[in-house]
Amino acid sequence: MLFKPEMIEQILNGTKCQTRRLVKEKERLSLFESGTVVQGYGQRIKWQVGKKYAVCPGRGKSQVWYCPKCKTCYPVKGIVDDHRYCLVCQQYLKSLFIELTGIRKELLLDISEKDAEREGFDCSWDFLCKFSEINKNKTIGLNHYNPDVWVLEFKVV
Repeated sequence: MLFKPEMIEQILNGTKCQTRRLVKEKERLSLFESGTVVQGYGQRIKWQVGKKYAVCPGRGKSQVWYCPKCKTCYPVKGIVDDHRYCLVCQQYLKSLFIELTGIRKELLLDISEKDAEREGFDCSWDFLCKFSEINKNKTIGLNHYNPDVWVLEFKVV
């Protein structure tokens, strides 16, 4: 799952445990015995509660490795198989994975202050400004731009 590099640090320190993604055409929420899922075009499962996802710092970039002790992140490119240890505290590195714990659909502007904190921001306005920047839409806050979003809740595993 893609995250901006500055958000990855917040995932590691536990201040980010939610992310919002725009609902795309033909995506829908489905309930199965195996869990809640978002299905996309052609019934492909896009996200599923209980499933693990590698954290990546951008499209086409490799997953993130980190030190569980000091929370230092490392790009996978500079890591050789037999040298996957932290340069700071000499602990073995782990791949950064998150597990989805919940999925729901809501309007973007319905975000609460508590959920903005779970997104890793001080307030909802800061979150909305960053969401606008990431999604290339400069009209956040105006009533005519209030799209549906998927709220994905997660934990580090």
